[in-house]
Amino acid sequence: MIDDLVPKPDWHFDRDEIEAKQRDREYKAERKAATAAALNLCPDNIKEWLISCSPDSTEPYSYKDPLSGDAVEWFEVGFNSTHYFSLGVRDDGILIKKISGPEYDEECQCWHDQTTVRIIEPNQALQSYWGHR
Repeated sequence: MIDDLVPKPDWHFDRDEIEAKQRDREYKAERKAATAAALNLCPDNIKEWLISCSPDSTEPYSYKDPLSGDAVEWFEVGFNSTHYFSLGVRDDGILIKKISGPEYDEECQCWHDQTTVRIIEPNQALQSYWGHR
């Protein structure tokens, strides 16, 4: 109709932009708090290592993996040409090692994507291969 031809006033776009920036600020504050809480559950040596693995060591970053639920904060700690390595910190302080990448299946003689997840002890975290950062 004729209303579809009338351009919306600029304040409509300004309001959307302001709301988007507010949601972004809230999300970043939530992630920052979750990352800090996860780091506080770690022993000091692992905490320092996770911070040093972060792209920006002044502000480490963790993320939620939708498959592992809200109880785990994941830190990207390394990679190589085929695999990605992550360390998860569960909300009870348990550490989880995750490796994602292709694996060869002898049965079908083919490659497929594989993610391996296992609980590790704190002393195993720094002794494991984590690719490169």
